[in-house]
Amino acid sequence: MRRIRPVLALLAVAAPAAAQSTTPDVAAFVPLPGQEAGRTADADPRTADGRAPFLDAREVPPGQTLIVDPGCQAEADNPFAANQRSFQTLVGGYVSSRPGPAVPSFNYIPTTFRYSWMLTDADDKGWPGNLEYLCELTVASIFSDYGSYFVSPACVWRYNFARPEADVVPYTQLGLGFAFNDAHKDKEQHAIGAFTEFIAHWEVGAKYLVSENWSLDVEGGITHISNSGTAGRNLGVNAFGIALGLTYYFPSGAQ
Repeated sequence: MRRIRPVLALLAVAAPAAAQSTTPDVAAFVPLPGQEAGRTADADPRTADGRAPFLDAREVPPGQTLIVDPGCQAEADNPFAANQRSFQTLVGGYVSSRPGPAVPSFNYIPTTFRYSWMLTDADDKGWPGNLEYLCELTVASIFSDYGSYFVSPACVWRYNFARPEADVVPYTQLGLGFAFNDAHKDKEQHAIGAFTEFIAHWEVGAKYLVSENWSLDVEGGITHISNSGTAGRNLGVNAFGIALGLTYYFPSGAQ
């Protein structure tokens, strides 16, 4: 019996130490506004506004837990934050008209694809909004007097009038590129005289954000096509129209 008592005493001391060593540590909370400094995982992990506190740390030691503020994650996934990417597709209808040269009708249905990069953050101070750069490819079916198609790669610069928490985001944009076409084969017209024409377009539009990753889009504007005197026939075309589409915003870090 005397030999058993020391063994029991030793086990009684070692058991709590073993249990403590197998329990992972929880990283101390970094206080948010309204929190007291020095709070740990044993304290109330909620702030005055009901959000969970978070650690702004590059690395968390092994065995510790990082608690992320959901509001911080939502801000990181802002579709109009710098370096965010998106993909837009639209279908519309454009008709040639004046102001512009007196040429036979040049009407077409464009299908447009755009991949974009947000260049700056949306600024909610002063003039709100941000800059966006887009790579564009348009495939158009011509349904008027001459030609049957044109294909147009272009570069687009867009300004989004984005405000925090806004569901509707107006924008304006300017695009410059080329129009590869078969309309030049019709020698009776003097608007388009070369296979490779230049194209410039300007639009205003708006996005309606239906979720964190999707928006419904509408835009309208004017498109000018000409060859800048590089061919004998160069009256050019001015076309006006409207397009409807969708945009998908890639989640942060998933581009």
